[in-house]
Amino acid sequence: MKRKTLLLLDTNALLHRAWHALPPTMTSPDGVVVNAVYGVSSMLMKLLEAQKPDYAAACFDMKGPTFRHKLSDIYKATREKKPDELYAQIPLIKEVLDSFGIPVYEKEGFEADDVLGTISKLAEDKVLTHIVTGDQDSMQLVDDNVHVLYLRTGINDLVEFDPKMVLEKYGFKPTLLIDYKALRGDSSDNIKGVNGIGEKTALALIQNFGTVEEIYDALEHNPKRVTEVAKTRGMTALTGSKQSALDAKVLTTIVRDVPLKWSLSEAEMKPLDYEKIKDIFLRFGFRSLMRRLELAAPKVPTARGQSPAALGTVPVAKTDVLITEAKNLPAWLKKTESLAILVRASDGTLFSTGKVVLLASENEAVSIAESLIPELRDIFGSAKVAKTAYEAKDLMHLLDAHKISFDGLKDDVAIGAYLIEAGTQNYDLDTLARKYLGRALSQGSAAAQDLFVLAKRFREELSAQNGMEKLYEEIELPTVAALFKMERAGIKLNSEYLQSLSKNITKRVEKLEREIIEIAGGEFNVNSPSQLAEVLFDKLNLPSAGLKRTKTGVSTAEPELEKIEGDFPIIAKIFEQRELRKLLSTYIETLPKLVARDGRIHTTYQQTVTSTGRLSSSNPNLQNIPIQTDLGNEIRKAFVAEEGNVLIAADYSQIQLRIAAHLSRDKNMMDAFRSGADIHTSTAAKIFDVPLEKVTSEQRRQAKTINFGILYGMGAQALARGTGMTVGEARQFIAKYFEVHPGIRSYMEEIKLLARTQGYVETPFGRRRYFPDINSGIPQLVASAERMAMNMPIQGMEADIMKLATLKVIDGLGEVSSKARLLLQVHDELVLEAPKSDAEKVAKFLEEVMTEVAKLEVPVKVNVEIGLNWGEMEE
Repeated sequence: MKRKTLLLLDTNALLHRAWHALPPTMTSPDGVVVNAVYGVSSMLMKLLEAQKPDYAAACFDMKGPTFRHKLSDIYKATREKKPDELYAQIPLIKEVLDSFGIPVYEKEGFEADDVLGTISKLAEDKVLTHIVTGDQDSMQLVDDNVHVLYLRTGINDLVEFDPKMVLEKYGFKPTLLIDYKALRGDSSDNIKGVNGIGEKTALALIQNFGTVEEIYDALEHNPKRVTEVAKTRGMTALTGSKQSALDAKVLTTIVRDVPLKWSLSEAEMKPLDYEKIKDIFLRFGFRSLMRRLELAAPKVPTARGQSPAALGTVPVAKTDVLITEAKNLPAWLKKTESLAILVRASDGTLFSTGKVVLLASENEAVSIAESLIPELRDIFGSAKVAKTAYEAKDLMHLLDAHKISFDGLKDDVAIGAYLIEAGTQNYDLDTLARKYLGRALSQGSAAAQDLFVLAKRFREELSAQNGMEKLYEEIELPTVAALFKMERAGIKLNSEYLQSLSKNITKRVEKLEREIIEIAGGEFNVNSPSQLAEVLFDKLNLPSAGLKRTKTGVSTAEPELEKIEGDFPIIAKIFEQRELRKLLSTYIETLPKLVARDGRIHTTYQQTVTSTGRLSSSNPNLQNIPIQTDLGNEIRKAFVAEEGNVLIAADYSQIQLRIAAHLSRDKNMMDAFRSGADIHTSTAAKIFDVPLEKVTSEQRRQAKTINFGILYGMGAQALARGTGMTVGEARQFIAKYFEVHPGIRSYMEEIKLLARTQGYVETPFGRRRYFPDINSGIPQLVASAERMAMNMPIQGMEADIMKLATLKVIDGLGEVSSKARLLLQVHDELVLEAPKSDAEKVAKFLEEVMTEVAKLEVPVKVNVEIGLNWGEMEE
């Protein structure tokens, strides 16, 4: 009969392993770092599937000193404290464990290892215990009742150690690992051991004599034999070090009698509550884990319309009849006044090859093949038929491929969900159905009918939030069609110019690499972080104090190297080399590959990504082409006008600062804009108490850094890094800034208070963003939420203004020039193409529209330029 098994998780070890294996940029929809939560959740799912344990429990360290700290005041004293974002994930991991029905055990004054050791001892007569850990300390517990599932690398490479495996790996039985560590010490725990005894000598001593006590007994009674094993150096090290070794042994021994309330029945694995787990994963934004969970969940047939509690799992798919002939199209399609449209691919994924269009009225639904789209030309193009869609822009492109126009968009479910939960970045239909309908998305053509239900639900939510329905109808929905038009238009690319630029930049990269190698005094791979770290910090002896460390040594990431950049020219060359390589791979070499058959680049705009309402773009991402650098300008020269045409670019000047002045009513800032003074020079003059004409370029630069940085909640440390000030000087600078701009300080305090009391902030146009962490009580989460809250109304209003400007330009452009068209929106800039003969009047129209849209308490300035390419333009 197979023994029952207990799965014991060394959760702190798994937490740290996941933290290092996954990027800390992995955040939940509300901006909380969840990389470790994701890693532990993924490991847990894999373990439960592979091990199928009868019982499971998780063990944690508790905050505060343990009995080992009382025995040794240097115990773990050298261990580097991890970022607060790691420790803040522990409560979230406990929530995940709770959703899986796994109890948590911890005890004040003891480590997780001691709790693991105690539970495995208490359970040894009843079950076979599997301890899951990335820490080799638990190997000492291995016996016939306890095995260790050890994570060798990353978060997936597990190997099981039983007594035989430990003996094969170390050459002695598991309990002697305590003595082995006591002799050689452990730098990670700051256990000194016996000074002068390394791994090889410790191994030889234990294999020949056994425990620490037995080694010292042999030293007393048979010193000649000990000398043969340990050699003279080891013998000298052992002499007089017995107490050190015994003290170290106490520290390395896992306690197995922790006073703990424990029962095996409490850890019994019950059937998983899949809905509870999905709710947690949905909150953290773990889309891939949700899909894994659905695959693992038992498939139970469910009827449409059941309550969420009755569902439990994904319903079994029903078979849909696919209509492929026009004669079989139902008559109700031509009579309906409202239509829901959802595009699927033959393999079930959205918007790939082999399209199937799902169409529904309130009462009926049908699936039609893509070949039948032309038969419904009048319906798709009719403004009288109110359309509900999901990601309608993709639908517009599909219809455009069949030369069919689209009109009558009433609701876009993705846009509605985005406005309700800005920043979630997870608006796939099945997630929305689970969250708002309490069940999985319907199968087949009935999925299109779900769009009606979701759209109605979102309308109710938006109307309940003052101003949001107006934002939805007047800005966001019309923007869908505007973005489609820009994507379809594209912009011409001069690929030959980029090929020439590529050769020049490659030569510059090679020259920089030679210069870096010359400074280093020998050949090495400049692009290898480990080799670069060795050169910088071992060979050239650059200071590494205060720099973060990776598994391979001191970090050479840009934020770390910036800390020492000013004193060492090699760092500046490394930064330049990296920037050039990045621009080569991201733009110069890649853009020509993205040119369509019409010779133009067609970027894709995302409307539901940023939490502030700003657009993002991909394939290529035009938002990230450097604006203020010479090389960024060289890349922009590749974007050209068609023959006989020119490009016209218009951008708002310092729009975020003008919005900040408008919202805060700060007198000094408003006066500066109203007088036409340079805002950064004006700020510098007041902070440094000098006349405008006496402001130096360095003073203006520092003022510019804080003018923009303060909008993002910049603190003293960030300002110091950006300006070269000391942290103390930066604090004084910020204090002086708020003296000069008291309205800004009052505005920011007011916004933080609003976010705390009502849970959200909003723009004058009604765009909202919620901040659930602002009252969390976790300092780093609160601070992060406050920073985002302070910036959101400014960036959000900027996004609203840009979208309104885009809509107004598209609406009126045809009357000014029938052949002009809007091509791009990049940050605060619109780029158009127009015949040379119409350039002046289009430029004038553009300036007038953009100025009129942005009605602020301070003057709005729009810079308009004309040129044959995007990089060489003149006012």
